[in-house]
Amino acid sequence: MAFSRKNKQEIKFPLLETYRNAQIEFMMNPYDPERNSEGGIPVAIAENNLCREILISKLKCYDAFSHGVLNYTSPDGFPPTKSSFARFLSKTIFKSEFDARSENLIIAAGVTALLFLLSCTLFEENESVLIPTPYYPAFDPDFKTLGGVNVVEVKIPTDNGVITTEGLNESYNRSVGLGYPPKAFLLTNPHNPTGRIYSLDEIALVISWCQEKHIHLIADEIYALSIFDPSDDNPFLSVANIVHGKLGDYIHILWGLSKDFGASGARVGVLFSQNNDLLQSIRNIMILSSVPVLMQDLAAYILDDSTFVRDYLS
Repeated sequence: MAFSRKNKQEIKFPLLETYRNAQIEFMMNPYDPERNSEGGIPVAIAENNLCREILISKLKCYDAFSHGVLNYTSPDGFPPTKSSFARFLSKTIFKSEFDARSENLIIAAGVTALLFLLSCTLFEENESVLIPTPYYPAFDPDFKTLGGVNVVEVKIPTDNGVITTEGLNESYNRSVGLGYPPKAFLLTNPHNPTGRIYSLDEIALVISWCQEKHIHLIADEIYALSIFDPSDDNPFLSVANIVHGKLGDYIHILWGLSKDFGASGARVGVLFSQNNDLLQSIRNIMILSSVPVLMQDLAAYILDDSTFVRDYLS
């Protein structure tokens, strides 16, 4: 497990630091039409405010408080909430004939926390993760800061943006040449920042290529439901759907409430994996990444209401 404490002065991301400093400045002085009309509006943050009132109205109806929400629970997730997530993922994200099992899920304080945890458990220090360009810039520190994992770009042609075997092989060989053995490929679908939905052929190519190279596939599907037209000729397909639920030890899927439900402040993310060794390794170190039980119960309250979810997504 790569969990070293190198001199953090060596880890610098100048462009990202500028972005985050501005982000923090805005968050300390946010615009509010009634309380702070002179505040700032950060337009570089992916938050869906248009649906917020719908969600707030639903949350105001929550009255299921019990003693259980004030107790300790399993660090990897409140059991009833894990069951709720399993049902929701199976029906709404995966849309497959198989049922996700709660024992294959880990709930953590957002997908960012899960990427940190994966960087420390899936990789050895100075290995690399391959990511198609352009990509969300915070992926660099997500993998590097704790796990010491290097990000290596998979260069995608700008004319069509399609992932090719040539591009995959070039990035793999370049990573090896740099002394950063590739350990995983990160596929964000729908893509961040372009919003592009990868085709079935591209995803199948990535899956088979990762299998050939014996590297892990991390599927970040946090924008799975944030698409304009679900009936489009190129609909979103979860990796879980494509492999018919047979993820094996090398495919891991991420999702959370931040984007599709416009609830980035809730800090609720979920990992779906069938690699029991990986799941146990994460459970061993995630005590500081757990989600408050009350917030988990609220999440379950939302996800279990299939009528609300259907109307909200429409």
